[in-house]
Amino acid sequence: MNEPELCPACGARNDCTLADPRRAGQACWCYSVDIDPAIIEALAPELRNQACLCPVSYTHLTLPTTPYV
Repeated sequence: MNEPELCPACGARNDCTLADPRRAGQACWCYSVDIDPAIIEALAPELRNQACLCPVSYTHLTLPTTPYV
């Protein structure tokens, strides 16, 4: 999977404005967040820097997980 409109983490549509010519000139949602480089490094090498994460994957991969006790 190497499509710019799909999230490299989950395969869902990523809402990237840069991948949608109809929304050219609008800032992508990811411009307003800080993405930890470790998240990108965790992707397969061929998927890195090819497409935006989707907001759901970003949230899921960024939030700390709390172990159940």
